[in-house]
Amino acid sequence: MKKLLLVLLLCLSCFALFACANQGTDADTPDGSDAAEGDAAVEEANVVLQICHVEAETDSLQTQGLAFGEYVKEQSNGTITVEMYPNSEMGDDNATTEAVTLGTVAMSLPGTSQAAMYASDFGICDMPYIFTSYEQAFEMLDGELGDALNAELEGTGLKNLGFYLIGERNVSNNVRPINTPEDMKGLDIRCMESPVYISMFKAMGANPTPMAFSELYTAMSNGTVDGEDNPASVFYTSKFQEVQKYYSLTGHTYSFGCVLISETLWNSLSENQQNIIQEGVKTYLIDGQRQKKIDETDHYLELIEAEGCAVNEVSEENKALFKEAVQPVYDELHDTISDEIWALVE
Repeated sequence: MKKLLLVLLLCLSCFALFACANQGTDADTPDGSDAAEGDAAVEEANVVLQICHVEAETDSLQTQGLAFGEYVKEQSNGTITVEMYPNSEMGDDNATTEAVTLGTVAMSLPGTSQAAMYASDFGICDMPYIFTSYEQAFEMLDGELGDALNAELEGTGLKNLGFYLIGERNVSNNVRPINTPEDMKGLDIRCMESPVYISMFKAMGANPTPMAFSELYTAMSNGTVDGEDNPASVFYTSKFQEVQKYYSLTGHTYSFGCVLISETLWNSLSENQQNIIQEGVKTYLIDGQRQKKIDETDHYLELIEAEGCAVNEVSEENKALFKEAVQPVYDELHDTISDEIWALVE
């Protein structure tokens, strides 16, 4: 019995010492360094970031994602590791974004149209011809506009760490080159499940067909749809030139995606881990990815044409016709976007 009591007393003593060691404050240590080191040791658990997206393994999103993984692993001394899942391996953008809200997947890299399902103001990013250049778009999304949009995701289960570049979207199809809105009439064009894109293609005269990206290649190959819209890099790395005859440089949107992370997961990380992830995202998945995407555009256009899909420019005069044709989209969807957001882009 005495031995049992002795053991219990020793256990209680150890517990008391442990509790005291973890209740240290700056007052206990003049410079606060011991307390800070103790907090970091307790808080920094090992984290695996599964990152899901729909692009191919050769797309800049995947290659920059791998570089991001190397960076965060090194900077965190191995407490953060990254697993990349390209090609819709974990589901389409809608499925993986929902999984992030539930905390069953760490991160997803969908287009802004998916974020708009949780905060409708993100629809501003998809409005046709809303941005006049990459530089203008970057300045706005890295500034007040981006901050205002990201704030609206609070409480949805999603946190947006930044806006990566999908690219300048152009229309492809199997019927004819597109030069004016008149050429769009009657074409069945796959689009994202977004009110903006559905309204936009209707205004251009096409028949919009919402469809998951993972189903698109097959749908074009068997004639379910006539065409689609995507930047040159996405078009080529997805091998759409194999099932499309014409790629027309309509440039109707500068398309962006979001670097979404589970809000619950983010809040569970130490401040140090958050800083490492945020810095890595900015360096690799935002700044590095954007520049790579822009630099490779001409190269992909050459490859598309070399493999038998005709590429045609659209004159500025004809682009003006497209801009005029899509004006009703602004009237139709104006009330789905807040006055605060409209004020930031006008």
